[in-house]
Amino acid sequence: INAKLMLSDVAIKQENTALKEKADSLAQINSKMMLTSLQNSKDISEIKKQLNPASKGGE
Repeated sequence: INAKLMLSDVAIKQENTALKEKADSLAQINSKMMLTSLQNSKDISEIKKQLNPASKGGE
Protein backbone atom coordinates (compact mmCIF):
# COMPACT_ATOMS: atom_id res chain seq x y z
CA ILE A 1 0.00 0.00 0.00
CA ASN A 2 2.81 2.40 0.88
CA ALA A 3 4.45 1.93 -2.53
CA LYS A 4 1.14 2.65 -4.26
CA LEU A 5 0.68 5.80 -2.20
CA MET A 6 4.19 6.96 -3.06
CA LEU A 7 3.57 6.39 -6.77
CA SER A 8 0.27 8.24 -6.49
CA ASP A 9 2.01 11.11 -4.71
CA VAL A 10 4.65 11.32 -7.45
CA ALA A 11 1.96 11.30 -10.14
CA ILE A 12 0.02 14.05 -8.35
CA LYS A 13 3.16 16.17 -8.01
CA GLN A 14 3.94 15.75 -11.71
CA GLU A 15 0.39 16.69 -12.66
CA ASN A 16 0.52 19.66 -10.29
CA THR A 17 3.73 20.87 -11.95
CA ALA A 18 2.15 20.52 -15.39
CA LEU A 19 -0.93 22.43 -14.24
CA LYS A 20 1.23 25.22 -12.80
CA GLU A 21 3.05 25.52 -16.12
CA LYS A 22 -0.27 25.70 -17.98
CA ALA A 23 -1.57 28.31 -15.53
CA ASP A 24 1.58 30.41 -16.01
CA SER A 25 1.19 30.13 -19.77
CA LEU A 26 -2.47 31.17 -19.58
CA ALA A 27 -1.56 34.11 -17.35
CA GLN A 28 0.98 35.28 -19.92
CA ILE A 29 -1.57 34.92 -22.72
CA ASN A 30 -4.13 36.81 -20.65
CA SER A 31 -1.68 39.65 -20.01
CA LYS A 32 -0.88 39.92 -23.71
CA MET A 33 -4.58 39.90 -24.57
CA MET A 34 -5.27 42.68 -22.07
CA LEU A 35 -2.45 44.80 -23.48
CA THR A 36 -3.64 44.15 -27.03
CA SER A 37 -7.20 45.07 -26.08
CA LEU A 38 -6.03 48.30 -24.48
CA GLN A 39 -4.00 49.19 -27.55
CA ASN A 40 -6.95 48.36 -29.81
CA SER A 41 -9.18 50.64 -27.76
CA LYS A 42 -6.65 53.46 -28.10
CA ASP A 43 -6.36 52.83 -31.84
CA ILE A 44 -10.15 52.83 -32.25
CA SER A 45 -10.43 56.07 -30.31
CA GLU A 46 -7.77 57.68 -32.49
CA ILE A 47 -9.47 56.48 -35.69
CA LYS A 48 -12.80 57.89 -34.48
CA LYS A 49 -11.14 61.25 -33.88
CA GLN A 50 -9.68 61.20 -37.37
CA LEU A 51 -13.01 60.26 -38.94
CA ASN A 52 -14.91 62.94 -37.05
CA PRO A 53 -12.51 65.70 -35.97
CA ALA A 54 -15.40 68.04 -35.11
CA SER A 55 -16.56 65.63 -32.42
CA LYS A 56 -15.28 66.21 -28.91
CA GLY A 57 -14.66 62.53 -28.18
CA GLY A 58 -18.17 61.34 -27.48
CA GLU A 59 -21.22 59.92 -29.17
